[in-house]
Amino acid sequence: MRVANLSLGQGALCAAHAARCLFAGHARLGTGWGMALASLWRGDYGRGEQTGSDPSAIGPAYVNTSVGDHKTMNASDQDKADQQAPDLDMSEWRAAIDKFDDDILNLIKGRLALSEQVGKSKVRGGLPWRPAREAQLFARLVGRASATLSAPAVERLWSTVIAQSLQAQGPVFLLVSKSQPKLSALARTFFGLLPLSMVKDDTTAIARAAAEEGAIAIVPAPGEGVNWWVDLAEMNTSTGPAPAVLAALPRFASDDPPLAYAIAVAPRERSGNDSQWLVGRALKDDMPQGKVLAQNGDFRLLACDGNAAISPQQGLCEIGLFANPLKQN
Repeated sequence: MRVANLSLGQGALCAAHAARCLFAGHARLGTGWGMALASLWRGDYGRGEQTGSDPSAIGPAYVNTSVGDHKTMNASDQDKADQQAPDLDMSEWRAAIDKFDDDILNLIKGRLALSEQVGKSKVRGGLPWRPAREAQLFARLVGRASATLSAPAVERLWSTVIAQSLQAQGPVFLLVSKSQPKLSALARTFFGLLPLSMVKDDTTAIARAAAEEGAIAIVPAPGEGVNWWVDLAEMNTSTGPAPAVLAALPRFASDDPPLAYAIAVAPRERSGNDSQWLVGRALKDDMPQGKVLAQNGDFRLLACDGNAAISPQQGLCEIGLFANPLKQN
């Protein structure tokens, strides 16, 4: 096969164009695991931080190297590759792509093995999901998204990988009310291929999230007649671990507020760009600055900055701490 005998420069040109075909074509391959594998390399493989170059640029003779051996090309090299690609037949293009696929799969296997070790090092029991850590990861990856690999594509790929990683650490599953079937699609996009079950209502979903290891309830945004947050406040007034709002869905910001929220029993950690939800019977002048999202009788739901300081004297109960939706470049 001629690919194996290309010169150093020709190998770079061949690999660059093979990568271009791979990345440009991934959106047409569907949304399954195969698509996830085919596109993963662009966001995490051969990071460009060390050289300051675009991580999508493929190094010299990639087709003859193993994982970790490549170097990156700068923009002028990429332009040259566009103009001087060797004339290869389809079998050679496919062979180059196959090598990418094999290396991508090996990288994913390595990531999953690390996740499994992380799970073994954690205290047994509890939910392995760490939403703040996940938010930081997506903020970094989305910051490196491009026209050829969009932020939604990055989300779809990594949510699939993360779901697999979580399940390697312990049971994790989603609960959605039968009255909110549209939330299932939101949950799938955010959480990937985690198991999902439909339950009677939001109250049931939250109760199971409080009682069952690995359960994450997906509930609609608070509003008229949507008062699950009152039940959540009551759960958070007792001692011991309690469920809380830990993520907003969808992951990316828009002109509209989030449509749904994820509730679970897990550490409440800050990502660096967060919102905090507080519930109180009356809002006084010394309350943290924020916005009243909903009210039910004497209860008020207040959304404020994630770093807001509260004191017991204010009579507020924290029911949520979660990363704000990401802004796309």
